[in-house]
Amino acid sequence: AAVVKNRGVPIDVVQANLVRTYESPSFALEEKRNDKTGLIGRLRERKLPCPGCLPPGLQNLKGLGCRELVVDGRRGSLICFEMGENGAVHMVVFRREDVSGDFPSMDRPEIARDGKWSSARWEHDGKVFLVMSDAKQCELPKLF
Repeated sequence: AAVVKNRGVPIDVVQANLVRTYESPSFALEEKRNDKTGLIGRLRERKLPCPGCLPPGLQNLKGLGCRELVVDGRRGSLICFEMGENGAVHMVVFRREDVSGDFPSMDRPEIARDGKWSSARWEHDGKVFLVMSDAKQCELPKLF
C-alpha cells in the first residue's frame, strides 16, 4: 500500500511540541516508575503507540515515567529514562501514518543538535521515534 506522505504532522512540529511541553512549569508524568516494562504496558493499555524494541543504550537505563503527548490531535507516547545523575532522555513514539517525513532505520538514526537539545530520529516497525535529551553529558550516538 502506498503511504500518503502529506497527512502527518511534520517531525519538527513534534519536536518543538516536546520541548515546549517538557519546559512548561506544568509538565508532569502521568505514571512514574523505574520499571520500563510497566511503563510501556501502561501506554499500551491506553492504546498509545509503544516501542516494540528499544535501542541497546536505552535498554540499560532506568525508566522515570511516561505520559501521553498529543500533537495536532494525534496521540503519541512519551517515555522518560534516567541518564546519569541529573540527566534524562525522552523518547517520543508516534504511529508512522501520524508523522510526515522520511526517516532512517533504527541502526542508522538521524542525530541532530539544536541549542541545548540533542535528538535522534528513526522509523521502526510502523512507528516513528524521536529521542531527545538536554543533558550535557548525553551522547545520543552511543545509545545505538
